Amino acid sequence: MAWRGGGHNAQQIQQWYIPNEDLAFMHIGKCAGTSFDSWMSTNGLAHAIGGGIHADMSYISAHVSGNPHVLGFLREPAARAASNILFWNTLSFTQNWKGRNMTLSQILKDPEALEQYGGAYSDGWGGVLWLAGLCPNGWYVHTHPDGNNDEEKKLRRDTFQLYPELAVKSAKEQLERFAWFGLLDQVTESMDMLKWQLDLSPSAPGLAISNQPSYNHQHAVTEDDLEHLRTLLPLDTALYTYAKELFDQRFSAYQAEKAAGHNAKEARAPFPHLIPDEQGPANEVRHTTDAHSDYMLSVGALIGDFASGHDY
Repeated sequence: MAWRGGGHNAQQIQQWYIPNEDLAFMHIGKCAGTSFDSWMSTNGLAHAIGGGIHADMSYISAHVSGNPHVLGFLREPAARAASNILFWNTLSFTQNWKGRNMTLSQILKDPEALEQYGGAYSDGWGGVLWLAGLCPNGWYVHTHPDGNNDEEKKLRRDTFQLYPELAVKSAKEQLERFAWFGLLDQVTESMDMLKWQLDLSPSAPGLAISNQPSYNHQHAVTEDDLEHLRTLLPLDTALYTYAKELFDQRFSAYQAEKAAGHNAKEARAPFPHLIPDEQGPANEVRHTTDAHSDYMLSVGALIGDFASGHDY
């Protein structure tokens, strides 16, 4: 089966240093992408393929050449899903929805209300669809091929539904190829490592997150809500567990290099990789929802709303 992400071998030699060229950025929704685009511009970095738009790995792979340096942020899947559901309740297309004025807890307990938010929370949208290059085409995410194409849309949907464990495996392998990725719940550590890899001054500004949570009912997000959402997101949760382990290894190696007085160009430690575990969490997950495609709204209803520049 041909996966749509493309890319080089995850275990080929990668360097710590990220030159200011051949950059690409994967902006997963509600993962600080708007702020990161601004941060790159402020720090004089080259325009990145995928910058300023939402694009999955199939798009990035089709628009880069040579050995691209792919950057991106991930966010704990339940927190991202909660944020996105609440964000949708600020947008015009949900004005007449049943859940518009509900708390998140109320939405999660009401199947009829929750059904309408499939595209906001459903499994895969927290990372797996993006990294595996399987985001539905013809919506707000740029893909390759791009635009409306029913055959392509069916191929992507069927691949994700029939082979969820392989989608997770592909997503892990793509993440291994990233020159850098950050975790939103460790944003300071993430940005410190990135500045070092880019050979920027440690005093360069960190990431200023735009639109910190301020939606109606934001205060009502409970740990029970997050636990409920995690039961609905087994694929993205498996990917994020893997991502945290990989991030921890990279961050520890970076700290050791920095303590030794090395900059990224002088780093001696190998660039950390994990070997995807064939028997790991991904293969324990055999079922997923098709909500990512069945509940898509029209592009016309969304394009202005999703361009509003909110990270949370």
